[in-house]
Amino acid sequence: MVRGDAAQRRFRSRAVLSRKARVSDGQGGWTDQYSPTATDVACRRRPVGDRDAEIAEQLQAIVAHVVYFAPDQDVRRGDQVAVDGYLLLVEAVTHPSAPGYLSAACSEIQKGT
Repeated sequence: MVRGDAAQRRFRSRAVLSRKARVSDGQGGWTDQYSPTATDVACRRRPVGDRDAEIAEQLQAIVAHVVYFAPDQDVRRGDQVAVDGYLLLVEAVTHPSAPGYLSAACSEIQKGT
């Protein structure tokens, strides 16, 4: 497990983790909303490339990142990670064979036009 000064050197960024939950919409229905589950989470982000995808008959760029966390961090597929000015959606979480961290494959959520 990574602790103390070693964690500070390895994981230099700080992130906010959010998880989707169903909340009442006030009209008898439900809506999905992300709420923070952890703040000031030590991590390291690495961009890994981009690809084009057709979504709703529109060509869009999907930018991929990998975010590394301490091995005991509660990160799940579908979570959002706000780190280094990026908003990322967790696509998959893996525990590599080398102990000391877990990795989250993420796609960048781009807002606006």
